[in-house]
Amino acid sequence: MNIHLKKVEQNALLFSASTNFVMAVAGVIAFHSTHIQAIFLDAYFSVIAMLSSFAAIFISHFSGRKTAHFPRGLYMLEPLYGMFKALFSLIITIIAVCGSIRALVVYIVMGVGERLELGPVLLIH
Repeated sequence: MNIHLKKVEQNALLFSASTNFVMAVAGVIAFHSTHIQAIFLDAYFSVIAMLSSFAAIFISHFSGRKTAHFPRGLYMLEPLYGMFKALFSLIITIIAVCGSIRALVVYIVMGVGERLELGPVLLIH
């Protein structure tokens, strides 16, 4: 890859990482103030996106390097990145589904639950 395209890729990844950082912080704050499972899922998908953006920056920087064991470059990092991102996404989804099922079972069996409050999520109550 020529130097210009590599610079464009790095700039796009930095922009993506910074945007994902803002979304992750906002999502985590919203979840911890509301404890809504749907916001949990969205917040931690944003955290995964942020972490994967930083990993993509690292991989983009080092994937072209050649070593004795990898004479054509460290391009095997790219599928490894995809595998870990998919694994983390699956784990977060399973956690959210288990939390939702638990809340549903508690509501059906014991009749204990909270009414849904509709409105904006604000930091100040």
